[in-house]
Amino acid sequence: YGIGIRNSFGMAVDPLTNNLWITENGTHEFDEINLTFPKYNSGWTKILGPASTEDMENFVSYSDYEYSDPEFSWEKTIAPTGISFVDNKWKSYENNLFVGDCSGNFYRFHLNDHRNGLIFNESDLQDLVFNEGDDNSEIIFGKNFGCITDIEYNPNDGYLYVISYLNNGAIYKIIPK
Repeated sequence: YGIGIRNSFGMAVDPLTNNLWITENGTHEFDEINLTFPKYNSGWTKILGPASTEDMENFVSYSDYEYSDPEFSWEKTIAPTGISFVDNKWKSYENNLFVGDCSGNFYRFHLNDHRNGLIFNESDLQDLVFNEGDDNSEIIFGKNFGCITDIEYNPNDGYLYVISYLNNGAIYKIIPK
């Protein structure tokens, strides 16, 4: 399906588009959220985060595989893990993508109208990279979950379930307002 994918700890299929989204962890820089597609190339090990012109000039890809920049990156590693979507039971959040990390942060990203990219109000995030010193209040949905290992949405009860490895395997049930 795809190549050049590094340490993907989370994957989720968008229930409206059937697009596959994944999280990718690096060693020290540019953890990513990626939208994949058949014959997708994430660029690992040559490209971390968004590709520069020089990266692309020197990038040798396998035939029939297409490189794609991440939809979002963190400059310094945060270890993104679980990833999920919700439905209309969450009303104002139904066009969002939820992601957890191993530092206990629970993120919310607003999807564009085609649900193939992310949009931001905060100018620091509009370059699609969270750099040191940027304000992350627009994307933080919750904190102190321990190391989130999975996020799953249950369409039957309308709850998001967050699993935390470092909190003795705690399972948190997130209820929409």
